[in-house]
Order: sequence, then C-alpha cells, then structure tokens
Amino acid sequence: MLNVTDVLIESKKSLIDLLFEHVGAYDIYCHFIGYDLKVGSIIKSPIRKDNRPTFILFVPEKMDDIYFKDFAWVGGNVFKFVKLYALYHDNLHLKKLIHIIKYIDREMGIGLFTKNKKKIYKRKIDTSFYAARRTILFKSRDFTEKDIKFWLAYHITEEKLNKYNVRSVHKLLNEFKQVVFTVSMNKLSFVYIIYNKIKLYNPEETDFKWRNTCPAHYIQGLEQILKGKSKNTKLIITKSLKDVMVFDTFIGDVYDIIAPHSENNLFPETLLTWMFKKYTIIILIYDYDLAGVTGVNKLRKINRDKFVVKFVSTKRIRINNKIITIDKDISDFAHNKKASEVYKKLETMGLYKQ
Repeated sequence: MLNVTDVLIESKKSLIDLLFEHVGAYDIYCHFIGYDLKVGSIIKSPIRKDNRPTFILFVPEKMDDIYFKDFAWVGGNVFKFVKLYALYHDNLHLKKLIHIIKYIDREMGIGLFTKNKKKIYKRKIDTSFYAARRTILFKSRDFTEKDIKFWLAYHITEEKLNKYNVRSVHKLLNEFKQVVFTVSMNKLSFVYIIYNKIKLYNPEETDFKWRNTCPAHYIQGLEQILKGKSKNTKLIITKSLKDVMVFDTFIGDVYDIIAPHSENNLFPETLLTWMFKKYTIIILIYDYDLAGVTGVNKLRKINRDKFVVKFVSTKRIRINNKIITIDKDISDFAHNKKASEVYKKLETMGLYKQ
C-alpha cells in the first residue's frame, strides 16, 4: 500500500488530477447515487432524508464541471457531495480533501494508493443535457420586510428594484413547472430578470450564492437605458447590478450605468461602437483586484483614450494570508452608511459635485 507522499512522487500530479484521470465527476455522482442520473433531472436527495424530489445535477457557467444542488438545503461540487454522502450514509466526518479522495478511491475500487490501479470507463454526458443549466423557473412574491431591509441597507428602494426587474423568489420550479422548493419568508432569495434570462441571487448562501442563465453579451442596466431614452452623455461601467442600482440611486440623473456579468467579459463590437458614439465620457469602475484590473486592461486595449479608470477603494489588508480590498465596490462602501457619506465618497472620486 502506497501512502499519499508516494502517490504524489510517483505520479508527479496532484491527487485531484490523478483521481480525474480514472473517473470523472459525473462517474462519482452516479456511483454513489446508484445509477446514471440524467443531468438536469430532479430526484429525491441522496444526502438527507427527503420526501419529494429536490436534488439536481447541473452544469454551471464553467463547462468542465458538474455541480449538485439540493434546493431545500445546499449545493456545491462533487467533493462536497461525497462529504455529505459519507456523513449521511456512513456517519463519517471527512474533514479534509485527502480523506474524501480516499473514501472515493475505496468505495469505487480505483486503487489510487496501490501499484495496480483500476481504469474505470468514464461515462459520456449528452451535451443536450447542458441545456438544464440555462433554465431557472420561479414564482415571485411581494418583497418581504426582510427583503426591503436588506436592499435599503444599500440605499436601494423597492422602486429601484422594480425599475431593474429584481424580484423576490417565492417558489423554485422544475422543468415540468412543479414546485420543488418554497422559500421561507425569513430567507433572502432574488432573481434579476435581464431580457428573457435570469440570474438567481441568494445573498445568505456561500456555496450557491449565484446561478446565472444569461449569455455573456447580455448587459445589466442597458435595457433600462434604452427604455428611458437617456440623454446623458456620461456612462459608468461597473461590475454588478447591485452596483448599478447604487450608482443610479445617487448619480443616475447625470450618468447612465451598466455592468457586464463578469469583469473579464468583453463587450460586443456593435455595443462598443454605440457607446463610443453616444458617450463623451466612459468611466470604468471595477474592483481593485486581479479580476478587476485585468478587465480594465482588456477594455483599455480596445480604446485607451475613451475609457477613464476609477476605483472605489485601493485600500488593502491581509486576512488569513489573503490580500483583501476594503470597500472594493460602491455597494460595499454604501452598506449601512449615511447618504451624505456616500455622496462624499462619490465627490472624492470626481463623480459628484454639491
């Protein structure tokens, strides 16, 4: 029997890479579930006691991976699934990734830690199954008191939420429009409706905060500009719809505000042409981090003279050996602050004059 060090030295690869040489994430899900589960189909949860179908496999925006979601509980990648499976079925607390991989290896009989490794045939996934990730069905409800309190902390009113087609989620539905999960009145869950697509936003979750069906060329806030027939000649490009709404609250009478779905998304050529023609000033306000600076540099390569770059904050501190930017965006800064403080920040950024 080889120990972990022997395996790593012998293979010159990480244990994850070595594992995925023999099996894929989909194989692991199917092995523990007990049969080949179609991606996008909803079943009773295999990681807890469940009285009705709530569990689904789906392909997120990253096309090379498969995630699970238990609508009534939690979601994540295949390693989190196995960790929860082992706890529920075998009462095993697998605290570290190496313990999870050893459990997979033992249960599937791969033999990663022996000289004789078993090559397992990898299942193929019909690419048509990927369409499941492009559908989010829901029923909305009136904003709850908790919803309103959450958004008002950012100075975003119910009127502003309605302007940008933000809805409070009451029920999540499957592809047959059957209710699979009802959102508690004490839980925050929202959808951003962008043209005919959806972004699901669960602020209180960590592993499953976002789910997005929008293609990269859908621009948040653009629909509102075009509907309003804005005469503004200044444009702010920021990095989220929440930031769009905060900027609109304070300086929307002077600036139009839009946001791509990712700071690294490039705008379509036709949209860039339209922006350069319509606006005399275009200000990029992304986060002061690797993703934000990379996104800024990509856009400035297209037209360095047209784009002005500003950051809400460049103040950084080290937390748990990670460099973190303080108040990295306008919504972070505005959260639970007085309106006068936000206006003062916008003034120091050169975006507002009293």
